Amino acid sequence: MELSHVYKMMAGIKPGDKIDFNSYGACDSATRLGRSSSSAIPATGTVLKVYPRYVLVRLKVARECIHWGSIKKLNGSPWPFYKEVMV
Repeated sequence: MELSHVYKMMAGIKPGDKIDFNSYGACDSATRLGRSSSSAIPATGTVLKVYPRYVLVRLKVARECIHWGSIKKLNGSPWPFYKEVMV
């Protein structure tokens, strides 16, 4: 895959869009839920700003930068670059 294709797809994301992703630590929710702090927590955030390779999203009171490969869905539609990694 070429980065120019990624940049083109990222240009389609606008502030206010909803993104589903796996959160890896915008807050300490994982440890409060008794999970490993390195585990991912499914989350939905609102886009604040779009950068070439990541987006800044708002979760209730926290903010987190999401890499383009970690976006699961954009406004309810599957994101073409997301790949579920099973360990």
